[in-house]
Amino acid sequence: MVKNLLVFATLLASASCLGQNIVLNKPVTLYGTYGVLRSGSPWSTNPVGSASMLVDGIFFEEGHLWNDWTTWWDADVPGSDNNYIEIDLGGQYVFWEVWLQADNNDRYDIYRRDFAGNWVPWVYATPVRDPGMRTRYGDFSPSYWEATAFRIYGSAGDGYYSVSEFAVTGAPVPEPATLLLGGLGLAASWRSRRRRA
Repeated sequence: MVKNLLVFATLLASASCLGQNIVLNKPVTLYGTYGVLRSGSPWSTNPVGSASMLVDGIFFEEGHLWNDWTTWWDADVPGSDNNYIEIDLGGQYVFWEVWLQADNNDRYDIYRRDFAGNWVPWVYATPVRDPGMRTRYGDFSPSYWEATAFRIYGSAGDGYYSVSEFAVTGAPVPEPATLLLGGLGLAASWRSRRRRA
């Protein structure tokens, strides 16, 4: 019991002190077809931004055109109906806040891969009224979630999907040796306080 409390306390202490954008500059993989419009679409074909732009920490101005240097797709184009974006964290993280800048009139589902390797539906960003690219924000503290990767899907709306930025506040889960050292430090601090009392 004491061991578990020390591990949990060390983990929360590191998470609350070292909050950072855990997806910043992480590898992004695009699955499906991007940058192609259906026949007869009223939109012009504009360049698709590079996948790395999704996690570069730079948000477009609110209202930015949905298919101008963003990661955009038309779900009515063959090969685009099941598109998703995957961000691999390359390690284990806990997190508690998320930002998603995406096209205004669509729903976006965010999945997380847990420490056991299972893909779990986590949260979704709902449509908003104002046009263009709009940032949605979610603060889930004091809860902490775990992840090793994220996936973003477009799931409802007009079929014209677009994501321009994804950011998640969290912290890496310390290696077992780091947890042991932190736990020893907490135990020493606790013992020192008991002696003074």
